[in-house]
Amino acid sequence: MLTGLLPTLALQPGTAAIAALAALGTGVLGAPFSMVCLALEITGDFSVTVGAVVASSVCALIVRELFGYSFATWRFHLRGEVIRGPQDIGWARQMSAASLMRTDFENAPTTMPIGEAQRLFSPALVRQIVLRDPNETYAGIVPAATLHSVANRDDEPLGSLAQQQDECLFPTTSVREILKAFERSEADVLAVVDRADSRTAIGTLSESHVLRTYGEELEGRNQELFSR
Repeated sequence: MLTGLLPTLALQPGTAAIAALAALGTGVLGAPFSMVCLALEITGDFSVTVGAVVASSVCALIVRELFGYSFATWRFHLRGEVIRGPQDIGWARQMSAASLMRTDFENAPTTMPIGEAQRLFSPALVRQIVLRDPNETYAGIVPAATLHSVANRDDEPLGSLAQQQDECLFPTTSVREILKAFERSEADVLAVVDRADSRTAIGTLSESHVLRTYGEELEGRNQELFSR
C-alpha cells in the first residue's frame, strides 16, 4: 500500500524485514545495539542498518514505557532474579556462606555447666560459642555477653542459654539469602552447617562481615563499570 502511495518513501520488503527482525529482537532480548549490529552483519548495507536503528529505538522505547523491561528480563524476574540494569551480577552468585564464613570458632557441648563455660571462655577473647549436642549436631549459639551476664546458675547446662537453634546457613547459601536470614532472625552471628541431615557446624558468619564484604565487592564492580 505504501509502495503505491509513496513509492520513493516506502521501505523495500527486504529492508522492512530486517527492521522488523531488529525490532522483535529488541523487544525480546532488550539489546537494541546488538540487533543493529546483527542487521549490519546480515546485510552489509548501512542504508538498511538505518532502518534497523530506527525500528530498534522505537521498539525499545515502547517496551520500556508500556511494559517496563524486555521479555527476557521478565522471564528472569519470574525465576526470582532481580535485574534492573545491564550490570553483571554473576559475581553475587559466587559469594556464598562457604566463601564468607570463619572456621576458627569456639564450640562446646550443650551439657557443659555454665560455671565451667564462664571460666573457660573469656568475654575479652570470645564473642560467641557454638553449641553441639551429644550427637555432634548443631544446637545453637550462646553469645559471650549472655553467658557472663547470668549468675547463680553454675550447675545448669550451657544449652539452656542457646539461641538460634533452628536458624542456620548452608555452605551453598547465597549472599542475598544470607542477608535475608539475618533480617529474619535479627541475629548478629549465624552458624554454617554442612548438610541438612547431619547439621554439623563448620563455621560462623557475622552480619557485619557479610555487609562489609558485599559493599566492598559492589564498590569495586561499580568502579570497573565507570572506568571503562
